[in-house]
Amino acid sequence: MPLYLYGRYPSSNFVLSLFFSAFEIFKVIHSVVDCEEAIVMAACDVVKEFSADNVQYLELRTTPRANTDSGMTKRSYVDAVVRGIQLALPSCTNDIQVRLLLSIDRRQNITEAYDTIKLAMEHRNTGGAGQASVVGIDLSGDPMV
Repeated sequence: MPLYLYGRYPSSNFVLSLFFSAFEIFKVIHSVVDCEEAIVMAACDVVKEFSADNVQYLELRTTPRANTDSGMTKRSYVDAVVRGIQLALPSCTNDIQVRLLLSIDRRQNITEAYDTIKLAMEHRNTGGAGQASVVGIDLSGDPMV
């Protein structure tokens, strides 16, 4: 039997199992976006799409990850996200401001979490003219873990 949250109004019924199933999409995304080139392209496309929607301020949240098959490290992952953002900005139709939050996944151990904090500190204020700078960290991942 699914667990429901009930609000004041009948339309606010919310099925928690549907909410948690949304986390499954990240497995698919990670299997496709698995090298620096794909990270650059994805970051670039995201910024362009938000700019096309006339978004003025965008904070992207991403969890640095490594892929031994492609040789991608967590550091090169973050560098690729920054490059993708910087690649997109000249073609944006507005003056969109883009910032980054590096996420610490709940499944990570304390050493991995600390490494993410160090990466965030190393990449703060590195975007040039305030663009693509890491402005903070985020706690993310499946809340059931």
